[in-house]
Amino acid sequence: MTEQSDTSAPADPGVDALVAGLVSPREADIQRLRSIIRATDARITESVKWNSPSYALARTDGTAIDFATLNLRPGNTVRVVLHTGAKPDPAHPELVIDDPDGLLKWLGRNRAIVAFADTGALDARAEGFGAALRQWISQL
Repeated sequence: MTEQSDTSAPADPGVDALVAGLVSPREADIQRLRSIIRATDARITESVKWNSPSYALARTDGTAIDFATLNLRPGNTVRVVLHTGAKPDPAHPELVIDDPDGLLKWLGRNRAIVAFADTGALDARAEGFGAALRQWISQL
């Protein structure tokens, strides 16, 4: 899976600064996840929201919907929270994701977490994560 392509959404300088200021042994993995997310679709924008790297998808109607946030809590595990906006939208159809590797831990009908305990886990699960992410944003 190509993690950065010519059609990738650009990195946000505010997120670059936030990540550079982290004291984390997982900085390389965080950067890799940022690249994977941005490479998923050129309509993705990256910004700092909730004091974390956050991602939104521009819709054809001119609006955007937040869909992913990196959870940068202290510790070794890096988490990506997948959602359908800042607050659950009961009107949003339930997301259906083909997840043969069991990457997603569902927290609700449209909210899930993907956790990467270490670099090896990210290496092993990056392709599956990219596939799940593409499905997620196709349903926004």
